[in-house]
Amino acid sequence: MVHLLRVRGVAPERIHVFSADGEDPAADLTTRDSPPADFWLLEGTSLGDRLRPQARIINTQWAGVTLHPARQAALREWFEAARKRIVPGDRLLIFVTDHGTGDRDDPESSAISLWGEKLTVRELKALLARLPAGVQVVMVMSQCYSGAFANVISESGPREPHRAAEGLRLLSRGPR
Repeated sequence: MVHLLRVRGVAPERIHVFSADGEDPAADLTTRDSPPADFWLLEGTSLGDRLRPQARIINTQWAGVTLHPARQAALREWFEAARKRIVPGDRLLIFVTDHGTGDRDDPESSAISLWGEKLTVRELKALLARLPAGVQVVMVMSQCYSGAFANVISESGPREPHRAAEGLRLLSRGPR
């Protein structure tokens, strides 16, 4: 996504990535090498189990990208600074590829998993409400229970538009 944004002309200083523990050099990302193309021949065998590439934990690093910690305090700080530099007519892209949790009884409590914390639908609404009116918000979310985040477009359910979510439109209204 960062590469695509840069190719489309978005300046690097306008791209902000929140990932795990940010720039902390401690290991924070589980990774594993891909098995060879013909590894399927060994799948399910004791030899395959012994030869399968093992998971390891490494430090997240993206060349040319400053990583901010995926923590509530860092997000609040970013939104506080953003409200001073983002103006009506600007577009904010929120792109989430993470884990998520849900709450069937209270969808507003569904959450994005952060680094040892979570960010609920309610909390994201509050952050977005701090932006100037007229800022377009585009959200692309792939975490589990991401559908609950469609509720950021309303104050009290899917029928009443939320000021901070101008530009967001719910295309399909299914059961909550």
